[in-house]
Amino acid sequence: MSRPVRTWLLFGLALAVVFAAMGWASWAALRLEESDRLGRRHAAVEESIRLALWRMESAIAPLVAREAARPVSWYGERPASTEPPVPFVIVHFQMSPSGDLASPQSLARQQQQPGPGVPNPNQPASETPGQSAERGRESPQQVQRVSERNRLSIETEDKALATLRTRLNRAALIAALPQPDGSGPISDPPQPMPQTLNLAQAQRAAKGKGYLQQQQERNELELAARQSVMNLQPSQQPQAHGPVTPGTMKAAWMDRDLLLARRVRTGATELIQGCWVDWDRLRTALQAAVSDLLPNAELRPVQDAARSPPTRSLVSLPVQVVPHDVPVEAAPGLPLRPMLTIAWAGLLLAAGAVGLLLHGTVALSERRGAFVSAVTHELRTPLTTLRMYTEMLADGMVPDQDVRRNYLQTIRAEADRLGHLVENVLVYSRLERGRNRGHMERISVGELLERVQPRLEERIRQAGMQLEKDIDPAAGVIVRADASAVEQILFNLVDNACKYAAHHAVPPVITLQARAAGRLAELRVCDRGLGVNPEVARKLFQPFSKSAQEAAQSAPGVGLGLALSRRLAREMGGNLHLQRSHAPGACFVLSLPIA
Repeated sequence: MSRPVRTWLLFGLALAVVFAAMGWASWAALRLEESDRLGRRHAAVEESIRLALWRMESAIAPLVAREAARPVSWYGERPASTEPPVPFVIVHFQMSPSGDLASPQSLARQQQQPGPGVPNPNQPASETPGQSAERGRESPQQVQRVSERNRLSIETEDKALATLRTRLNRAALIAALPQPDGSGPISDPPQPMPQTLNLAQAQRAAKGKGYLQQQQERNELELAARQSVMNLQPSQQPQAHGPVTPGTMKAAWMDRDLLLARRVRTGATELIQGCWVDWDRLRTALQAAVSDLLPNAELRPVQDAARSPPTRSLVSLPVQVVPHDVPVEAAPGLPLRPMLTIAWAGLLLAAGAVGLLLHGTVALSERRGAFVSAVTHELRTPLTTLRMYTEMLADGMVPDQDVRRNYLQTIRAEADRLGHLVENVLVYSRLERGRNRGHMERISVGELLERVQPRLEERIRQAGMQLEKDIDPAAGVIVRADASAVEQILFNLVDNACKYAAHHAVPPVITLQARAAGRLAELRVCDRGLGVNPEVARKLFQPFSKSAQEAAQSAPGVGLGLALSRRLAREMGGNLHLQRSHAPGACFVLSLPIA
């Protein structure tokens, strides 16, 4: 395996390791960022849920506290109609051991109109008998409206109690409620069934009385009849024979109905007191209270509290909060993705730079190896010729003067060839180190050509060719250039033309032209040979581009002359290039800036 292949293989292996490490680091960083983002989002969601639960608990607390603070006697003695309606409560109820339901609201309506001589609890204490008589002289329309309102209220509450009676299961409710303190299981004794009143007979008995009194008695009789049919007579409430021990007010679900209830021990009897909560209205109110925190929240009833997560459940009610897409503001964090993008871009640029540097180093190493090989070949041939001819001349083996003169001319040509090779290498070495300090001067093109013409003609004559000049009168301009550098460039171009076109040019002529092109003066060296192969033209101006094998199969040289000539031309502010449109042969153009 050659050295460049091993170099590139090691570079590729190192690059793969670096990219693998960078990829793993990027993956780990993105994973940590995602984990951190999810953690921050989870914390924000949990904070929103905790605040929402706190708001809902604060909204529910007055309702639960009001119901828990009601005395036991309130459900059987106190006229509830004197109190304002309780929000979110459909109806209050009390369940007897036999399963019968009674409502304090119904009891209050029976107590609204007492009989003659009995004080009315709804009449204010400061009201005089005259004011009471004045209130009794209300218009029939007002009395009718009050009666109609009372009738609708009775029907609504009675329907609610009737519905609750069909849904309520005493055994399940007792199992869901905590026992009163210090009490154990109590058996519920059977209760007698109340008698049913004849509503039609009662109404007929009321004839002949005043309208207001008839209406009041009719309402009482209608309520008593309804409660008698539904076993709801408050008068048959069990009486306490011993200490009364109320239990804790607790919320419980009976199918789809939400109840706030407690167990009350009255001697040997156990009652259930509580209220039926309007869950639909309460749920809407709770969701509206937390709409800014949990806009898509859903409140679900919890039948089994053990399976409900405590961080999602209310304490006051058996209800679970389902957040559903909580809007969370993105927490500020490090811009990891842009940073990783910049890091990867930097890594790619560094890898590209190292690759280019390595490519240049490998290419330079190969060119230097080719240069050493080509120089060795170039030096071996003239040195062999010089040594052979000098030994023959020194040993007197060439008595003929003409042959001796020919040998001496060959020795001089080979010496010039070696000198030209060494000169090119030294000049290129100075250019590489930045030490080539030429003498720039203002000189006309004509004078410049006169300086270099003798050396060019001598080289052309040695190749058996002729020099043809084509100088435009307008080319006699003044340029700023280094005369010695221009001479070396033109000599390299003529030398290449002599080596590659001497045996193919028809006629064997090398043309030297001078033209003015804008702010530049152009000097052209053209031949009529075979031209330059396109594959060779791509690396024509690369230094040391000719290997020993190529040097052996082509004209002598190490592939340094044209690269050196272009460097010298650019050092003077000009350029050197191959004119591709020229045919036949090759034509090189040297451009120099006009002073």
